[in-house]
Amino acid sequence: MTRSPDEPTTRLVLCGTPRFAVPTLERLTEAGFRIELVVTQPDKPRGRGLELSPSPVKERALELGFAVTQPE
Repeated sequence: MTRSPDEPTTRLVLCGTPRFAVPTLERLTEAGFRIELVVTQPDKPRGRGLELSPSPVKERALELGFAVTQPE
């Protein structure tokens, strides 16, 4: 199997939840790493209405088109 020069060679699973992990996700993407999966904590109830809210990492991963899993 021949790999194109533009194809990323390293595939990663990123585990993260807080806002400070978002720049890491972005830098890895910009560097050409292939993010196969993002693992983050389940959505948490927030605010007065206790509506479920995703983690910052989940929000950015979905914006970038990555698959996300949230194990209990």
